[in-house]
Amino acid sequence: MEALAIEIEVPNLAALLRWFLFDQLYPDDPHDPSQIPIAGCPRFEGSISVFNSASARFYVPSDLSGLGGMRTEFIRSAPMWRNEAPRYDCIFVGTNASDPSETGMRAYDIAWVLAFFSFSYRSVCYPCAVTRWFDKIGDRPDEDTGMWKDQPSTLPNRSPHFVVIHIDAIY
Repeated sequence: MEALAIEIEVPNLAALLRWFLFDQLYPDDPHDPSQIPIAGCPRFEGSISVFNSASARFYVPSDLSGLGGMRTEFIRSAPMWRNEAPRYDCIFVGTNASDPSETGMRAYDIAWVLAFFSFSYRSVCYPCAVTRWFDKIGDRPDEDTGMWKDQPSTLPNRSPHFVVIHIDAIY
C-alpha cells in the first residue's frame, strides 16, 4: 500500500482504504465514512494487487457492428502507456442513488482513475479504484459547446479530493 501511495502521490491512501472498508462493512451507517475517526475504521495490513486497466463487456442493442452488439470498453490507469507517458482515464461514477429521478450527467459524478487495485479482507475480495473527484461547473451544459465543464475537486483545506471506490460504482 505504501509503494502505491508514493507512486500515485496520494499520501493518505491507507486512511482512504480504511474509510472505504468502513463504508463496505457498514453500508447502512448514515455517516459519511470520511467523517468517522480513523481509529473507528477497520485496520488493513495485508497486501494488494495493482492493475493498469479494467474492462467492461456489455450489450449495446443499437450497435450491431460488433459481435451481435457486444462491446468491450477499457479504462486505463497506467504509469507508462506505450512506453511514452502515463495514461489515467476519467470515469463516470454513480453516486446519486438517493435521487433516482436524475438522468444524464446529473446522475453521475466525474472522477480520474489513478490506480486499480484489489485486496481481500475477512475472506472477501474488494476490487477498487483510487480516484480524484471532479466538480461540475454549473448545473447545465455550456451554451456554446453543449458539453459540461468540470474542474478538479478540492477539500476545504484546498488539498485534492481523493477517494477509494468499489469498481461496481463505475458507470
